[in-house]
Amino acid sequence: MPIICIGPICIPWFAVYPLLLYFVRPVYHYVMKLMGKEIPKDENAEKPSEKSIEDMSKTSQDSSGPVMIKSMEDWEALMEVSKSQSKGVVLDYYSTWCKPCEAIRPTFEKLCKEYPGLIFAKVNVDDVADLAMRYDVFSMPTFHFFKSGKRLEGMEVKGGTSHNKLEASVAHLAKKEQ
Repeated sequence: MPIICIGPICIPWFAVYPLLLYFVRPVYHYVMKLMGKEIPKDENAEKPSEKSIEDMSKTSQDSSGPVMIKSMEDWEALMEVSKSQSKGVVLDYYSTWCKPCEAIRPTFEKLCKEYPGLIFAKVNVDDVADLAMRYDVFSMPTFHFFKSGKRLEGMEVKGGTSHNKLEASVAHLAKKEQ
């Protein structure tokens, strides 16, 4: 079997095409976004259930913790709830293998209890990569802040050691709620 080696990394020749697609996909999405073209949605993707929409409309005080975003449809439903109720949303992009994500998780859960008027949500970037690409998330953990369905520009927290910055950003969003 022929193998292609670049430095210490060797891959079989038949794996080159999928590897290229893996690296070209974010560039394709970025170019389409710049051109103003919407990327077609998967018609076979599951729709959010009524129960998940109800869970999303609850604030963190009413629910057992952050809302888990499992599909783009869940995300769209959450943004509709944010628009209709004029709620602030704190979104945590994480992955199960990410050690800094685990380090900041207790702070995120504490803030979820401290600010019951906000909606806290988590998205596993391995499961919903399209959402991470839409908002240009390249490192984890990353936290984005939304108000009435729109992302608040300039409010972004990156890294698992920025506990104070996360707390300050959530407090700032909570002030906008009042």
